[in-house]
Amino acid sequence: MSSGDLDAAVEAEIAPYLQVAPGAVGQSKALARSLGMPITDDVIEATIERLADVWETDEAREGISAFLEKREPWWRKPV
Repeated sequence: MSSGDLDAAVEAEIAPYLQVAPGAVGQSKALARSLGMPITDDVIEATIERLADVWETDEAREGISAFLEKREPWWRKPV
């Protein structure tokens, strides 16, 4: 495989990750890091609250609107 082919393969592999809402990714990572064993009722309640909070953000509203209007959201990076 040539270095050009390798670069193209790497770009193709990471492109989907560059198309996501940055705030949602950050919140998801924080949520995943906060979960641990055992998952108790308190952990479930905290998860529900955090997910509900994320749905109230401008980023979430933009993502939903863009999906319904069949357009790109403002936070999507061009490939």
